[in-house]
Amino acid sequence: MITYLGLDLDGTLLNSDKKISEYTKSKILEFKKMGGGIILASGRHYPQIKEYAGELCIEDHDYIVCCDGQYIMDYSGNLLWEGDYLTWEDVQWIMQGSRCKKCLIFTENGKYQVERRIWLRWLKKIKNMLLGNCGIRILSFWKRSGKEINKIQKIVLNENRVVKEFLTSKQLYTIHV
Repeated sequence: MITYLGLDLDGTLLNSDKKISEYTKSKILEFKKMGGGIILASGRHYPQIKEYAGELCIEDHDYIVCCDGQYIMDYSGNLLWEGDYLTWEDVQWIMQGSRCKKCLIFTENGKYQVERRIWLRWLKKIKNMLLGNCGIRILSFWKRSGKEINKIQKIVLNENRVVKEFLTSKQLYTIHV
């Protein structure tokens, strides 16, 4: 007998409308009635997963893996396990090795765009001031502007060609959160 069913949200459990189909939901609930447990996994934070957990009647023997494996929570949102965080030095090392000009980093406190091109960094700050902040703060690759960036959960590189070359080279064996 299968005791746990692990399900990724985006691209697997959720359809293109970001919903769980009624058919899928009925099969999962049927599995739960037979005594099976559910493990929901996502790159999202717990509050963004909670709605889907409710639809699937997540309860005391079910688990939620958040932030690409950074946290494991129980059904109530209690932290059961927390992985190691990335550091600012990891961000710089990955950006230098990949030759990316920018990346996004996700922390407990929000999203940051790290920018190597100083002129573009200032241009984006001016644009945010004029048009309103888009929720992403912009940092310099060279200097953190006095901000203490802690608990980096994820680094997203946006330049596919360079990233592919970097990840397939022997310079990097694993990127791990």
